[in-house]
Amino acid sequence: SAPESAPALVKVVGMGNNRINTNSNSERQGLTSYDPFSTMQTGRGRDGAGTGIGTGGGAGMSGYPMRRNSVGVSSRGTYGPVNPPPDVWDYTDYYPSRRSCIVACVVLLAIIGLAIGILAGGGMSSRDQLTTVSPTISMVPTISMVPTPSPTEPRTEYDRYFIEGTELIQNLMVSDEAAFSRVCHHKRCGGDGNMDNLSIQDRVMTYLVFEDKLFRDWAWRNDYPALERVVQRYVITLFAFATGLEKDAAGEISGFTVNTWTKYDNWLNGEDECNWFGLTCGTRTAYINVREFVNDELMTAITTDATTARADLPGALVVNVPMVVHISLNKNNLKGDLIPELFKMRHLERIELWKAELSGAIHADIKNLVSLRKLWLHETVGLTGSLPVEIGSLSNLESLFLGGNKLTGTLPDMTRWTNLNTLAVNNNAFKGSIPTTIVKALRLERLFLDENKFNGSLPIELGKLTNLTDVRVNNNEFTGALPYQLSELKNLKVFYLYDNKFDGGLDDFLMTGWKSMTYFEAQNNNFGGVVPSRFGTLPLLITLNLASNKLSSSIPELCSGEKQLKKLDLSNNQIVEQLPTSLAQCTDLETLILSNNMMTGGIPAFMSTFQKLKTLKLDRNLFSGSVPPNIGGANVKTVQLIVNPNLFGDIPKSLCDRTTFISADCDAGGLVQCQQDCCDCCNPSQC
Repeated sequence: SAPESAPALVKVVGMGNNRINTNSNSERQGLTSYDPFSTMQTGRGRDGAGTGIGTGGGAGMSGYPMRRNSVGVSSRGTYGPVNPPPDVWDYTDYYPSRRSCIVACVVLLAIIGLAIGILAGGGMSSRDQLTTVSPTISMVPTISMVPTPSPTEPRTEYDRYFIEGTELIQNLMVSDEAAFSRVCHHKRCGGDGNMDNLSIQDRVMTYLVFEDKLFRDWAWRNDYPALERVVQRYVITLFAFATGLEKDAAGEISGFTVNTWTKYDNWLNGEDECNWFGLTCGTRTAYINVREFVNDELMTAITTDATTARADLPGALVVNVPMVVHISLNKNNLKGDLIPELFKMRHLERIELWKAELSGAIHADIKNLVSLRKLWLHETVGLTGSLPVEIGSLSNLESLFLGGNKLTGTLPDMTRWTNLNTLAVNNNAFKGSIPTTIVKALRLERLFLDENKFNGSLPIELGKLTNLTDVRVNNNEFTGALPYQLSELKNLKVFYLYDNKFDGGLDDFLMTGWKSMTYFEAQNNNFGGVVPSRFGTLPLLITLNLASNKLSSSIPELCSGEKQLKKLDLSNNQIVEQLPTSLAQCTDLETLILSNNMMTGGIPAFMSTFQKLKTLKLDRNLFSGSVPPNIGGANVKTVQLIVNPNLFGDIPKSLCDRTTFISADCDAGGLVQCQQDCCDCCNPSQC
């Protein structure tokens, strides 16, 4: 049995790499314990450190039993035997020379201490010198002496859930760190439940940890799935809160506290987000660790094939889970912010949020969306800022619709947009020229740059994009002549050039390859020369608008053969000579506008034979002769003949009755007269 003065035995833990011999063979590798008093001593290493922990004072030695409250380090490491020797209570038997040293040291220290006491002053009585001072209550730390916890230290178990969940999202760098207070305001944490002054990120984290069944289970059990799945839950919930669909984070109000959405089936119901309206999921690899998720190389690295983005960081730990790949909430009355966090969801392939009221910018983190094929944010009204250069790295992008916003800046480098088929940035405030790297977008079919502030000339590289079918560059500040390389656009159907500052001539050569041209509109420019006769050879041409230019020629033959021309507008030029008889073959005409030119001669009788014509404007010319009685045909609605001083004849009442607008020089002594009481219809001021 142990002597009464023996030190209390503590747990012995030995870790090492060498074998030793005691009463039984044992290895210095692994864990060895002897624990009658549930205290612990640890030691590790080859001739490393040994540590003893108990409740008294003293020095730990080589992993052997020590006094309580002792912490010591040995230069020899831990040698804890599997079975303690019979005389373990008297460890000095193992070190006889050390025992003598210890006794001598103790005696010497006692003498020194006594001498110091005598020299320190005689105020201490003999009783005081012989009495051991025990701790008093005042020496025990009081509550006020204990440091108060910082806001990030959990006050309750629920605090811990909240802080750990918040720190997880912070460590993943999904949202700006400054957006989180890391203070739990939920009543479960002892907070007041008031969320009014919290950031939207704080409200979302509070909601997720305490009110969202799925996330709450993860947090309270500390059993999170793959971290990308956690990010997805956070971002999708944040997106809802930010765009007009919110639930009470305090859990005191059931249902939605904010809801502008038209349709929101299953949203924020505590179940899998893959079942929420407008979301489509697919099985994808999700990162397990923080390191891989936040690694910039993941987002920017490209394989040897420059057209294929690398989806996963080599060597990363991943797991296959359902991830959101498609968001489609078009025309759903979303109102709020386009959160930058949305661009952390790297598996997204389609984002369709058009016809909404969203503000904010397209964040540079869009580079994360290496699988993105469709980005449709047109007519969201409030998008501002410039396009980040990072958007140019999206090699899988197929269609980009950003029209109807307030975006500024220039177009990005398009070198990697080899899969792009539609680029629509119309109705914004972009400026600069079309980058020549557009030549890399060989699959481009639709190019909508209209209603911006683009300038410069059209690049010759456009001629190499032979898949183009629809090009709209109207309402900009483009200048110069049209490059002849555009003649290669054999699939081009729509070409809108109007309201720019283009000049030069419209050469017949341009149209040699335009066999598919259907709508050509180039009004309000500075084109000069003649009206190309080649337009008459385009078999599918429906609209030809060359108004408000500097063209000076007669009207060429435009409707030979089976043509389906429906609109011809040559107004505000210097068109001369008579109306050609070839116009009689344009039987599908619905609009004929030749106002403000220098045309002469009479109005031919065939102008009364059109059956589909709705609008006829021949005003401000030099026409002469009589007005055909049924001018415009049976279904015309608008007829303008004013400022043709040499015209004469009668406007029949039947024409007045079937038109909605008619103007002729029938007042102030004009030669054109109206039958019966329809002269009022001929007065431009009354019509």
